[in-house]
Amino acid sequence: MKNFLSLFLLLAVFCACKFSWLSHPYFWDEAWSYGHAIHQFAQQRLSISPAALDPELSRGHPLLFYAGAAMWLQITDNHLFYGHLFALIVSVLTAGSVWHIARRMSGEWAAGAVLVALLASQMFFALSARLYPEMMVALFSMLALWSFFQKQMGLTVLWCGLLLFTKESGVATMAALFGFALWRHRGLSRTFWKDAAVLALPVLVVLGWFYWQYTVRGWWLFPEHTGMMVRDASKIFSNFFQQFWTLVFNDGRSVLLVAALLAVVWQRWQRVSVRPEVLQFMGLMWLFIGAYLAFTAANFQTERYLVVPLVAFVLTAVLWVWEVFAARPYWRAGLPAAYVVSQVFLMQFPVRENETSTGYLPMLRTWQAGVQWCEQQQMQQDTVWSYFLMRYYMTDPHLGYLSKNKPFVFTRDSTQAQYLLFDSAESGTVVPVLKEKLQLRLLHTVGDEKRKVWIYER
Repeated sequence: MKNFLSLFLLLAVFCACKFSWLSHPYFWDEAWSYGHAIHQFAQQRLSISPAALDPELSRGHPLLFYAGAAMWLQITDNHLFYGHLFALIVSVLTAGSVWHIARRMSGEWAAGAVLVALLASQMFFALSARLYPEMMVALFSMLALWSFFQKQMGLTVLWCGLLLFTKESGVATMAALFGFALWRHRGLSRTFWKDAAVLALPVLVVLGWFYWQYTVRGWWLFPEHTGMMVRDASKIFSNFFQQFWTLVFNDGRSVLLVAALLAVVWQRWQRVSVRPEVLQFMGLMWLFIGAYLAFTAANFQTERYLVVPLVAFVLTAVLWVWEVFAARPYWRAGLPAAYVVSQVFLMQFPVRENETSTGYLPMLRTWQAGVQWCEQQQMQQDTVWSYFLMRYYMTDPHLGYLSKNKPFVFTRDSTQAQYLLFDSAESGTVVPVLKEKLQLRLLHTVGDEKRKVWIYER
């Protein structure tokens, strides 16, 4: 129990820091896609059948994440607080699994350093209570990779199966496992084929599910998503390096990269001996990072996907520094500490306003204030028009923007609406065009110099 005290204390502090975030409204894709779908799912009978959820809600994804979150809401309450809490629990389990791996690899002090660095990472912190499947993908990926590295094949099948039923991006983890098996067994040997047969089991099961989806829907993958796939090799190559750059350089993560590179130089210069199992584990983790970046490069890109390889990046970078500077305690502790300080600073003073940083909160509050002003004017009695996100914010009470839980009446035809709403994040550029075309009169503006919501009357 004493060995787990540091884990419990660090996770308790982390959860305390995140508690106020559990009441925030859903934001961006979390609102119109996952949050909207899961709260709808929680009001019906649960199943992982492809027919269990409207494809416009499931987007053709496997339903483990949706069903798991919806079951949690049925047990607790169908409220966004518990939706965020479910996401936070998954994030805590992810952090705990990383701590366990680091402890098994390099000891308790190394595990503590890895855990602090991960919890302090701005992307992990910002997404840790968001109702997205990526954190669950990270959890099952790390458990599957570690189990396979430890040659625990039964657990490998379990974690891989759960991973593939969480989201299609789990195939990147499977590709890394097959690649590592090929390297570990030095080619297409008999032992490789034994491992490959085990890894094929969860793949075959999930292929059966997608065939089931094909018989129900007439397609294997959601057509809108397949239309976004990148087929140009040069574009995939460009996307891959763009994603890699974002992963290791953006939002202060370059500090951790520099620390790891300094450890590489020191190891080569001083001829520091590193245990073979550590080198093998690093190879597996970076094979996973490369496979995941390649998968995202060939599909629709959004930065939150990178939280999955971020977990592996933080784990390997801190462990590498810890192993190489074993004889230099100030360096092995100081370099990860520098990364933590940089992340805490950037969370307090974010340079970007996207969903992978804490900088998204001001726009969220601006949207919320705009919706509440419309409620105060009792605009629910008339028709309203707005762009994509605001339609969900103003019609689904589960998303957290409607203080009175009374939805607005939306029309898709802007010429038929009594009131029109625009915001700087999504529709700011079309305001002058529609303002002149429809002869709109500005009623109210919410926000500050950087972010605004405009409410017009026709």
